[in-house]
Amino acid sequence: MPAEKLTKRRFFQILIMLGILVFVFLYRTYQHSESPNRKSHHSEPAERTKSAGDFEPVFEKRQ
Repeated sequence: MPAEKLTKRRFFQILIMLGILVFVFLYRTYQHSESPNRKSHHSEPAERTKSAGDFEPVFEKRQ
């Protein structure tokens, strides 16, 4: 499959999209590091619930 010629319009479209992605990445990085007091789901350990490995087997006598 032959490559298409890179036109000025396509080149600027790629640059604009790259700029938007960089802007969003930097914005989200700044917003995340700006508020350390913000409650996150990783701030407190979750309550431990019983998992399948925590149960002891119960053996009943068969008659």
